[in-house]
Amino acid sequence: IINMYKEINPNVNGLLECLIVFNCPFTLIKGLVASVLCMPLYKVLRPVFNSYYRK
Repeated sequence: IINMYKEINPNVNGLLECLIVFNCPFTLIKGLVASVLCMPLYKVLRPVFNSYYRK
């Protein structure tokens, strides 16, 4: 795995550094996109959830 990362960026030395450099930014962006998309969707579906759980 580390060798594949080194083909992209030869300056990385360990698995932790690879994960921080390559995976963390994409995970943070994915989380932000999911949050931004879910907030308006929840506002639309909130009445449905409230009516379902009140019964």
